[in-house]
Amino acid sequence: MNRARPHARVAVSVLLAVALLALAACGAKGNPHPKTLDSYVALGDSYTALAGAGPFVDNACKRAKVNYPHLVAADLGITTFTDASCGGATSANLTQDQAIKNPPASRPPQLEALSKKTKLVTLGIGLNNGSTPISYLLLYVCLPVNGITLPQCSQYLKATDSSVTEAIATMASEVKANLKAIKKAAPNARVVLVGYPRVLADDKDCQALPLPAAAATRLRLALKLVNQDLARTAKSSKVDYIDMYAASPGHELCSNDPWMAGELNVPGKALQFHPYPAYARAVADKIVALLKK
Repeated sequence: MNRARPHARVAVSVLLAVALLALAACGAKGNPHPKTLDSYVALGDSYTALAGAGPFVDNACKRAKVNYPHLVAADLGITTFTDASCGGATSANLTQDQAIKNPPASRPPQLEALSKKTKLVTLGIGLNNGSTPISYLLLYVCLPVNGITLPQCSQYLKATDSSVTEAIATMASEVKANLKAIKKAAPNARVVLVGYPRVLADDKDCQALPLPAAAATRLRLALKLVNQDLARTAKSSKVDYIDMYAASPGHELCSNDPWMAGELNVPGKALQFHPYPAYARAVADKIVALLKK
């Protein structure tokens, strides 16, 4: 084997150093390093806003100070930060005003918070989509009222699973359009789509969500499909995905460490069927870990 000449070794060392510096600046797979993500905008619905976990920075949107966008911004030391998430938001509210009933208010399209200067965008949206929101069908239509199951429940259960799976497929296409619009409004941003957590474990019933067995089975199936479709949407849109469904086992309702409230509101922590601050912390940890890869 021939020995490398001294000046050749120096040249190789210089090239290696330059390559390492370039990697450090760009992060893994060409993504920006967290230190360059100095402008962050969060978009989403009540699972992002952490509705119910006051104190709020926006009472109408029920947007909490301890939601995962605020935690991510704090963990990464991001000072230019806008949280546009709002309880009740749908995919349409990224491009249209959101009318809020209680208290009566209006919020501008969430995409208005984006610009060419934005370097990081997180999005959590989808379950409120549909003429009848997917979340209503899965969690509320069969929930007993004063111990009585309403007629709408039997109508819902008589319909085939395809009625829900079609709504989920439509939701995924709407989220895909959201991601395209985000990339157009914030062309220099790294985009992260956040999925939804599991609600019920596969192997046991839960009195915190007293649904008929058929409705509980459909809920389990639907949330799995929601997250599968969101993951595929993220991949086809070439954005990052945070899989909170896969992270949820052991944190469902009626577990020893649930990430969300059940049928009853928990004042100061969560609204009915909405996440606790512990869920927000778990999401933030996953986002920060992803960005530091």
